[in-house]
Amino acid sequence: AQRLPVTVLLAVISLLIITVISVPLGILSARFAGKWVDTLTNCLTQILMAVPSFFLGMILTYVFGLILHMFQPGKFIEPSENFGKSAHLLFPALAVALPKIAMVVKFLRSSILTEMNREYVRTAYSRGNTETAVLYGHVLKNAMIPVVTFFAMVIAEILAGSIVAEQVFSVPGIGRLLISSISNRDYPVVQAIVLYITSVVVLINFAVDMIYQVLDPRVRTAEE
Repeated sequence: AQRLPVTVLLAVISLLIITVISVPLGILSARFAGKWVDTLTNCLTQILMAVPSFFLGMILTYVFGLILHMFQPGKFIEPSENFGKSAHLLFPALAVALPKIAMVVKFLRSSILTEMNREYVRTAYSRGNTETAVLYGHVLKNAMIPVVTFFAMVIAEILAGSIVAEQVFSVPGIGRLLISSISNRDYPVVQAIVLYITSVVVLINFAVDMIYQVLDPRVRTAEE
């Protein structure tokens, strides 16, 4: 109960960063496919996917903690005590979010480019729709279906406790508690955390199934 709010807050910040950055960047990369914007985006996403999370956390700690002194490495301030000074949760959230942003951008770009070759897109163009209207009015909704699946995996992973980020930044969340409980052979706590993780995965998958039916009515029709 003490560790869960910290993990949830970290997850919310991470998901906000992922959504705000990855969706516009994925659309931009697909819209200008083959141009310098797309090339630059592909290079950046490839680098972010190649860098391990713990190393990315160490870089953020060194740059923003030791050089710029924007937070104190190894020290955590509870948001309930001083929300302003606990804003350094932004940096572990970035360590969690940056590799996921790269993956979402690639998923979304690939999905949009696949949908752009469908018959309904040519029909939409033949009716006089602009490229922007086709992209946002027709393509994006269908392209988001595989991205929603990946988002579900990301949400479940983050809510289950970002073990690497919590260890590197000394964040007292669920992931760090799981590691310490295993080390101390505190089996009741380990069992409780495993039950929590299982519940999160089941609930997230259920929510995604409901979202599927909103995004793609064919799923609902097929089930009927």
